Amino acid sequence: MDADRDLGFRLWFYDTDGSTELARHEGGSPTSRTVSRPNLNPGTYFVRVERLSGQGNYTIVATLNPAGVPSDREPNDSAETAQDLTPNSQTTGHLGYYSGGRTDTVDWHSLTSTFPGTLSVNVEAEPTLSYRLWLFDVNGGTDLARNEGGMPASRTVSRPDLNPGTYYVRVERLSGHGTYVISNTLRPHPFQEDAELNDTADAAVNLALGGRDTGLLGYYCDRK
Repeated sequence: MDADRDLGFRLWFYDTDGSTELARHEGGSPTSRTVSRPNLNPGTYFVRVERLSGQGNYTIVATLNPAGVPSDREPNDSAETAQDLTPNSQTTGHLGYYSGGRTDTVDWHSLTSTFPGTLSVNVEAEPTLSYRLWLFDVNGGTDLARNEGGMPASRTVSRPDLNPGTYYVRVERLSGHGTYVISNTLRPHPFQEDAELNDTADAAVNLALGGRDTGLLGYYCDRK
């Protein structure tokens, strides 16, 4: 905001409730003042121009720079509200953005596999966002893999031994704000799965004399 030199003023920036202060500029007696926030979610925000002394005209200009990629669907702050991921695809999200007294600190995603195989999930984030990455079992609570050390922009979690099921990924903000790209790779095992459940003699799979069959062992899912 630019004002006549005879006008002393200060400048305030408020949240969507019109009362929570987000930024202010009030020191000294400049003719130009600026307030800004780099991490705002969609919403209606408020600016207050307050006279301190004198009189004069002013010009006020608002500049809005959108985030570089589309946001994830909200709410998705729990396994129950996780955003679905299509196997072998990518999507985008935001973390650390603020509105209405709340900062978005965690995003949950889910992915459904229909075959035994290897699942790998990668996140590439802006350098302004510090985060950690988790892979959870079908119950949404058992930790299968995590990547949380240091402050890299790229993190990957994977498991080579997953049975069919719906698994969950949590992207958790540690500090800062920014956008990210989340991608996944789901690769089937080359052998056909044996009929389950066949863990006892009573449930054995019939194998014809001279026949040939395939099976898998060591594959994991909470339901087993």
